[in-house]
Amino acid sequence: ESLDGFLDALAAAETLGDIARWLPTEEYDFGLDRLADADVIRPGPTDPNVTLRTAAEQVAESDHVQILTHAFSTMVTDVIHERVTAGEMTAECVFSPAVYEALERAGGVNDEFLALIDADGVTFYRYDGEVPHVLAILDDGVGIGVDDEEGLPRAVLDVFDPVVREWAAETFERYRADAVLVEDYDD
Repeated sequence: ESLDGFLDALAAAETLGDIARWLPTEEYDFGLDRLADADVIRPGPTDPNVTLRTAAEQVAESDHVQILTHAFSTMVTDVIHERVTAGEMTAECVFSPAVYEALERAGGVNDEFLALIDADGVTFYRYDGEVPHVLAILDDGVGIGVDDEEGLPRAVLDVFDPVVREWAAETFERYRADAVLVEDYDD
């Protein structure tokens, strides 16, 4: 059993490589060995936006998503807008104030986001504290965004482990319980 645990830890180290240092492991109640089978998508010089595009693709392939984040991506909100307004998806989003501030700095809140606040099928919350995670709980798995110390996206993990999914669901619920419902733009 000890040898199996050691081998699982080695497999996780091989899978995660240098991105492990940016994971908020103090928040995890699971061992990193649970990420050994994750698909790791990293940006590169020829495709620096692959992490954001992957996150948008993960969301697009789900019928219901729960998102907890401190980062904003127009690619993801565009997918949510398209699918929710078409009646193909429901979503719950818990954003840190930084996300709403980023929307404001980006030339004001875009029409699609304003339409989403009023749309049936999506609910937004504002968590007025630090959000150390970028999580998307999807139909089939969990997407975990990995940012460096400057907040730049360094990877997206596509995880299908049931223990990680349970942790993600509990984490989302904990943040949502302490968040404020956003009912209109003034919120």
